[in-house]
Amino acid sequence: MSKRPGGDRKLVHIRDVLGPTLERLGPKNLMVEAKLRKVWPAVVGPELAVHAKPGRLRGSTLVVFVSSDTWATEFRYLTELVREKLNARLGADTVTEITVSKRRSGEAF
Repeated sequence: MSKRPGGDRKLVHIRDVLGPTLERLGPKNLMVEAKLRKVWPAVVGPELAVHAKPGRLRGSTLVVFVSSDTWATEFRYLTELVREKLNARLGADTVTEITVSKRRSGEAF
């Protein structure tokens, strides 16, 4: 707890001081990303999970990296279903859009 700005002696909780700043910086998205990674294999299935990995969640747009052009095509057909399943587990409108990107050669997958 810390003193309120302005000199009065009332204590405030640290979350009230840091909360707005942390929210702007994005830790909430980091927590959502961590949950997303945890449920990913169950949402997409074990075979697809080997070839498609969730990347960053930018706002409500999820970037998914795939291992090949073939898997990119396959995953694009499944994006709406995956989005619905993710939102069922993470909350409505957590993911409103999914973009698919092939990993660059030489990158670990």
